[in-house]
Amino acid sequence: MGFKQSEADPCLFISEKVICLVYVDDTLFFSPYVSDIDRILEKLKGLKIELNVEDDVAGFLGALIKKLDEGRIELTQTGLIKRI
Repeated sequence: MGFKQSEADPCLFISEKVICLVYVDDTLFFSPYVSDIDRILEKLKGLKIELNVEDDVAGFLGALIKKLDEGRIELTQTGLIKRI
């Protein structure tokens, strides 16, 4: 599908239009265009890969991701902190 594994992080895969982050059985796709992610998902489904698509990234590794002003992003794992 055109992804190349990052040399800096073996869980990071980059294609021309989509970035993919994989950790165990969680996968996160990034792209400026949802249609590019949808194409990748359809190809994966065509390979008989079982997918549960979520609308946002809040559930990824129990992390909460908030977009802040000026393009900043805040990442917290309150659920994990409470369990520890």
